[in-house]
This record gives sequence, C-alpha cells and structure tokens, in this order.
Amino acid sequence: MSSPRVNLLRAASIPLMLGLLLGLAACKEDPPPSKPKPDADAGAPAMDPNIAAAVQSVAVAPSPSPSDAQGPPPNGVFGPGEADKAHAPNAPLAVEMVSKGSEPRQKISVNRDLSKGASLTVLVSMALPNGQLPPVGFELKATTPKPEGDELPTGPVPITFAIKDAAAVAAQGVPEPGPEIQKMLGTLKGSKITAQLAPDGSLSGEKIELGEDVKPPIDQFVIGLSNVLSLYFSPMPAEPVGPGATWLAHDRADFAGMKVVRYRATTLQAAEGDQLAFSLDMRMYAIDETQMPSIVQGEAVLMGLATESKGKWVRAVDGLLPLSGQLQVPLVAQLGSPNQPGQTMPVKFQTIVQIGKPGKPSAPAPSGAPPGGTPPGGAPPGAP
Repeated sequence: MSSPRVNLLRAASIPLMLGLLLGLAACKEDPPPSKPKPDADAGAPAMDPNIAAAVQSVAVAPSPSPSDAQGPPPNGVFGPGEADKAHAPNAPLAVEMVSKGSEPRQKISVNRDLSKGASLTVLVSMALPNGQLPPVGFELKATTPKPEGDELPTGPVPITFAIKDAAAVAAQGVPEPGPEIQKMLGTLKGSKITAQLAPDGSLSGEKIELGEDVKPPIDQFVIGLSNVLSLYFSPMPAEPVGPGATWLAHDRADFAGMKVVRYRATTLQAAEGDQLAFSLDMRMYAIDETQMPSIVQGEAVLMGLATESKGKWVRAVDGLLPLSGQLQVPLVAQLGSPNQPGQTMPVKFQTIVQIGKPGKPSAPAPSGAPPGGTPPGGAPPGAP
C-alpha cells in the first residue's frame, strides 16, 4: 500500500479540468447607476474586534436546543456531536446583531421581484495545489416568478440562475485556454442553479439542473458556482441599522463537498445616495473529521480546516444583487491518514470571485500564490 502522503499528492495533482472544482460565482445587476457611489474596490475598514467574540458566543448559545459547545474548534473541525450543539442540522439560519451602527439608521430593503430578469456577470480566478487556472467568465440571468398579486409571498420564493454563457478568459501568467476547454465550458449553457430566496435576502436549498450535454468533470464548474453563490446573499437584519452596523449569521451549509457550520459577519460600511456598501467576513467549520474537499480522493482524515474568507460589494438601496465587488474564498485542509497517525499534508485552494459589468470582464493578473500569499487579483478586502 502506498503511503498516505503519496495518495494525497496524487489527489492534489488531478488534471487541469478536474482541478477546477472548488468554488465559483458572484453577481451583477443591470443597469449600473449613473452617479459616483460607495466604491467596492476601496479598502474596507478592519472588522469590529468584537466579531470574533460574537462568533464564540453564538456557537456557545443554544441553536435551538441547549448546548455544551465551547465555541468554534480551534482546528476548524468539530468533534463528535459538537456541530449539532453549535447549530442543529435542521435549524434555520439565525441572525445576531453585533452593532447597530451610527445614525441615521434605516431598515435595509430586499427587492425579491426579479420576474423581468437581471443579468449577472461573474469572473472567477483560482489557485489550486497544482497551479493557477485560467479565469472563467460566466454570464447568468437571475429570475423569480411573476407575483400573482401586488405583493410577494411572505415566505421564501424560488429563484433561478441560468447560465447563458461560460468561457475561460486569458490572463497574465496563466496558460492560454485552448479550444477544447472552451468547448467543454460551452456545454454549461442552459444549466441552472435554483434556490429559495428568503424575505431577508438569503439563499437556501440550492439545487443544480445540468444541461443534457454536460459531462463529468465539467459539471463540477456548476457545483462550484453553487457553492459560492450564496455568499453574496447575506441575510439583511430586521431592525434599522446605520454605517458600521455588523450582524452575524450562522447556518449549516455544503461547501466544496464538505458539510460545515458557517458563520458570516456582514458589515454595512457606507450608505450614500441610492447605494449601500457591505463587507463580509466568513468562517466555516467542518462538522466532523470525515468531511473532505471533493477533489481529494482516497482514504484520509480531516485534521484541520482554515477558511477565512473576506469580501466587499455594493448594491442598490432598493435592490438585491451586487453591482460590483470582490470575494476571496481560501481553503486550507490539513489531511492525515487513519492508518499512519502523525503524518499530515496541507492541501490549499483559493478562489477570487469578482463582479463586473455586462459583457466579458477583464481578468486580473494572477500571481498564482496559494492561501497565505497574495491572491490572484490582489489582496483581499480587509487583509492586513
């Protein structure tokens, strides 16, 4: 039998197309505003130092039954039964206020009527264990059903994200995407991601409907897109908030083939004119040591997980979808062998998701650095 290190290295050197498994997506709503507004590319202030303590307190709090959990595990992997105490498997998404922000405060509206459709432009750049991949551009169309009356239902409404186009984009420092890759990506046209859109603007119950011509492993692009899409749909608080307000949402999620407990701290950075600027700080914790990134093959045990994602975006006051923004999703998994304790290997991934304007977005010049270095497209928002 080969050593666990050899097995893990073999898993980490999956061919190029299979490597593009990990997370893709983001959004852009049309038409763009005509006046200068809060800038999603401007550096976001550092996150409130109380956020880390808020994550700890929420994890300790009952969700929804009494819990003996002592907060998120330092190694990113819950022990047996502890994830259920942090957030029960069937418990709904919960939102806790950290700070209401400064005056003036307003209730953030969520426009869930996309019955006429909204165009979404996505650019994804990825660094994997075996190198940097060509950025992939997606053209999506988001729609919700036409309301039967004057008002939308009080509960969730279905939302569909249809892939209208998908193509690799040339970028500095990355091999030119060949015609075979473009042809395979082209089969994704017509595929869909469906979900439930809650009144607070969050997504749940994501499902994938693949086009009939989509074949493995290219289907993993859509799986990755579904993984990341919900991150741009932070739940909005029920109470009025002002600039500097921060709220913490926690729920269960599936990410990159792993079941996780997810904590998302969203901050209203600015409210100017008809636009709002947000920042996101996210952590995910695997529910147990059996969880494994989907591109890892063979027997392994998850010894540690680090996911410190940051993002920022701008949306209209009366809107839903981001107008512009950037999201960084790094993932570092420490893998070990059940048969050879003490031997571990880090497997690193990183995804940069940028929101652009209609048409093909321009790709950043990626550095190819894995998590812990400068990511493709530059440093993440709020990074030191």
